[in-house]
Parts: sequence; C-alpha cells; structure tokens
Amino acid sequence: MAILCVYSPPSIRLDSANLKYLIDKIPKPCIVMGDFNAHNVAFGCYSDNNRGRCLYNIIDEFDLCILNHGSPTTVPYPNRQASAIDLALVSSLIAHLCNWYVHDDSMGSYHLPTLLEINIQPSMYDRSPPVDQEKYIYSRAAWDEYYGLSETCFSHLESINDSPTNAYNHFIGILNDLRNKRIPKRKLGANTAIKKPVPWWNSKCSDCVAKSKDTLKHYFCQPNIENWIKYKRKEF
Repeated sequence: MAILCVYSPPSIRLDSANLKYLIDKIPKPCIVMGDFNAHNVAFGCYSDNNRGRCLYNIIDEFDLCILNHGSPTTVPYPNRQASAIDLALVSSLIAHLCNWYVHDDSMGSYHLPTLLEINIQPSMYDRSPPVDQEKYIYSRAAWDEYYGLSETCFSHLESINDSPTNAYNHFIGILNDLRNKRIPKRKLGANTAIKKPVPWWNSKCSDCVAKSKDTLKHYFCQPNIENWIKYKRKEF
C-alpha cells in the first residue's frame, strides 16, 4: 500500500500530467490525500472550476474513490462559503475499509484537520506469526566491560583492506555483537505494560483548547466579522 500526499497551490495550474504519472507509478492499493485547491460538487463544494473538473477526470481514470462526503474542510471567511478542497482518494479495492471524517477543531488553521481510518487486520498483509519484541536495558549495561571489549574488537579495524561497504557492515556487526554481549535485554510480549511518556499537558493548555473550540463553534453559528476576529484571537 502506498500513501501519496499532495499540495497544489491555487496560484499555479494543476500539473495533471505529473499527478497522473505519480498515481500510475506508486504501488496499489493506494491512498491519495491533500489540499488540491480544486472545487467540484462531487467533493462537497458549491460549484465546479476547471481544476476540479480536471481532477475529477483523473480520479475516474485511475478508478479512485472519493471518501469526502460533503463536509467542508475549511473555516470560511465572513460572508464566504466553506469549501471542501482537502480530499481523500483511495483505490476502489480498499474503499469499503476506510472511514473519513473532519475534525471539529481547526486548531487555529484555515483548514479543518481530516482523519482517515483504515479497518485492515494485520493478518491481511502479514502472514508471519507474531514475534515478541526485545528491548535493551541500557541502565543495566556493563559499560566498563563494553569499553574494554570494544578496544580489542576495533583495534584491527583500520588494517582491514576492503571496500567501504564491507568495512561499514563489519563495523556495524561489531557494534551489534558488543551490544548483545554486554547489554541485557528483555522481551516485550503482547501483554507487556509500556510506561506512558511524562505528561506535559496542563490545565492552561486545556483551557486554551476549550476556548478555541467555543469561539469556532460561535463563529460557525454566526459567521460575521466580529466573531471571526474573536475566533482568530481566541477570545470569547
């Protein structure tokens, strides 16, 4: 599966030939997402433009499915209509496995974040049995022994008369061997608890996010200049 991210500036003509080339060459099935700045009623826009019609023909040519369901993907300026220029296109083979939706918080951007979920079981692509992962415990490493052994192992490295690639592979092999001999490790099974990262989120961050959401909702209800300014300033 391949993922192609696209941004097409509105001031530059859509390079349809290059887009066709990329879609044709990437492995299938594929996901094509991005800001195309193209308008078409099939995407959820209120009207079509030349860029939107051209892109729609490309979608049809490569048998892609449009996951957009009409929801706008932008926060419109006052007295202007919202548009759906952020598209999610997938191969028809996996379209029924995908769920696309628009987040309700713009996070201060002109664009609303879009999210794509793919309901694919790992067994569909990975037939190998699950293998327990191993984690090295560097806090319990025997560094003195590691240092002494490394001096012995690397002492003859300069005398190796070989190609740079073989010399590099030999060097990496020594490092891996040293790590396996002097750094203990433990297995991480499916039920192994992994510590969560240290939280940096505080109440001030939560208040800012809540205020941003409130001002955005208020602007959507009454899209005027005053509420637009409040939204951009995060005031309510």
